[in-house]
Amino acid sequence: MSSTRCRSRVIPGSCWSSPPPEPEVSARDKEVIRQLHAPDWKAWFATGGDPRAGTPDDPRLVLIGVDVVSATYFEVDKPQPVVLYELVKAWVKGDPPDVGEVHRVGRG
Repeated sequence: MSSTRCRSRVIPGSCWSSPPPEPEVSARDKEVIRQLHAPDWKAWFATGGDPRAGTPDDPRLVLIGVDVVSATYFEVDKPQPVVLYELVKAWVKGDPPDVGEVHRVGRG
């Protein structure tokens, strides 16, 4: 399976992803959490006075494994003004807008 990473950003560079997952067992493997942890995760966890909040030691952090069989994602590769122009042009003409590309990956 191809490895694909899709970071959601405001246009340009925004994309959507729709992987149909096969859920697996969640884990509280602190070593893996430490390896994957990013400091900005702290923003997603209210502290409640606990200094561990949002850190790798936060007991609320859990890893959830997903075995992705296939994924479809859309990547916008144009600057925002061009996207706006393409959307208006498509609306006026009744055609689909040309703002990016659909990608599909999967096991095959």
